[in-house]
Amino acid sequence: MQDTTPVPGGPTRRSFLRRASGLTVHHTASVLVQARPAEMASIQSALGGADGIESHGTGDTGKLILTIEAASDRRLMDAMDRIQATPGVINVALVYHHMDEDGDDD
Repeated sequence: MQDTTPVPGGPTRRSFLRRASGLTVHHTASVLVQARPAEMASIQSALGGADGIESHGTGDTGKLILTIEAASDRRLMDAMDRIQATPGVINVALVYHHMDEDGDDD
């Protein structure tokens, strides 16, 4: 039986496969942000200048729809963590996630 134990300090399976294929992956996600209604203006201004984050509107109920574009799943999660850490934000929920590889014509 072949040993499949990862080598300490070696590449992860994901990074190995990406290098082997030569493809890069682009992530697009839609998130629903629930926040304190009184703080929506400051939240929108804080997130409005963030790289890769686009706002698609808000309501009086404290809900905000955002699109996040990132070059890796790690950067996508980092963006969601930054949104969650914004003062006034109560919750960030992933609604949609799509991965698109370079050269994918679909």
